[in-house]
Amino acid sequence: MKNLHKSFARRALAMVLAIAMMVGSLASLGVTLVLPAAAAEIPVNPVWIQNSSDFAMNGAAGWWSDVQATQNDTYDTYTAVGNDPNFYFCRDNANQAYARYAVVKYRTNKADADMQLYMKSDAAGPSNDEEMLQVSLTGDGQWHLAIFDLKTLEDRGMLNGSTTGYIRLDPLQPRAGGSVNGATIDIEYFAFFATEEAAYIYECSDREQSSVEAVGMIKSADFTMRTDSGWTSAVLATQNGDYDTYQATGDDPCYVYFMENRPYARYAVVKYRTAKTDVGMQIYMSSGKSGPSGDSEMIEIPIVGDNEWHLAFFDLTILEGRGVLDGSTTGYVRLDVLEPLDGGPGVKDAFIDVAYFSFFDSKEAAYTYEYGIAAPVNPYENVTDVNLSKDGGGAGYDNTGAIFGKVLQIPA
Repeated sequence: MKNLHKSFARRALAMVLAIAMMVGSLASLGVTLVLPAAAAEIPVNPVWIQNSSDFAMNGAAGWWSDVQATQNDTYDTYTAVGNDPNFYFCRDNANQAYARYAVVKYRTNKADADMQLYMKSDAAGPSNDEEMLQVSLTGDGQWHLAIFDLKTLEDRGMLNGSTTGYIRLDPLQPRAGGSVNGATIDIEYFAFFATEEAAYIYECSDREQSSVEAVGMIKSADFTMRTDSGWTSAVLATQNGDYDTYQATGDDPCYVYFMENRPYARYAVVKYRTAKTDVGMQIYMSSGKSGPSGDSEMIEIPIVGDNEWHLAFFDLTILEGRGVLDGSTTGYVRLDVLEPLDGGPGVKDAFIDVAYFSFFDSKEAAYTYEYGIAAPVNPYENVTDVNLSKDGGGAGYDNTGAIFGKVLQIPA
């Protein structure tokens, strides 16, 4: 099970100690270290987490069915011995506090299968359809997160907004006409998180950034801000180094076109920051079309207005299902950076910062790219001074390979 303080603290402490030793050893050599500003702490710890090996797999009749569990070091393997494997847990604390998102970390090779979660406040054994949520599983043998939005159960009156009774998990459920008998799934943990974003950051911050690829990434400063009529509307852009600031000069639409004839992946992702609340963002895409603008070419999502950096995800399988994307390339992309939601306030004079637009195969890949572990720091990169020796002239290295009189920039 992951440490609840996560690896942020561990890595930060290790970096501090390493830098402290480096500073001590290099100070006598006249070397100055220029350190990046400390990153803001991200509140990602789960409200409650239970390791798979701690699940209450009670052998009493009715508390597990069609499933066998095998414990491993950090996860359990569940084997379906029928076509409706399920079990109950959280039985030692039947009034467990929960948060909006229930999250299961899993791995399976079983394609065409789903996972189901049953929860109800003050219920010992939830089993009815109105107490159930279902998500599709990815059967590629890699670790993924299954995320259940419990607000749906609150809206149905099944959950009271604070505590849950026993929890039932159906780890493998067949789709119509299928079977899961004999299939296996690995589960590491079950947890509650306040936001979906927190769950992904908690999980992906331990993964190597080099393990994922951003498809067709465009930094905001490289957007093709065409000034001829029809390619921008009601928006002004100001470049700010690593991001651009967009100001809405009207209410709707506020958009910019960019990119053309590029390959894409399942998710279009925008890194953004805004203080404007109760607004959304829209994307328009179509294969082979220079200026998509129809409703069938559009996806709209709400965005977070807390003035912190977030990732906006657009699932492009929606547009493929409508027949406007061909599964490989897109024409121009239109991004409506600020969009009034139905019945919501206008966006005129509001601001939004955008750092990049990219495509990723999965949400895990996007969050790993954004929050994962970077490549090891090379302290000899970004040397900024010209004094290459102790006395200010001659060769800059002694027989230990140390450098003198240099300013070392530690990358963020």
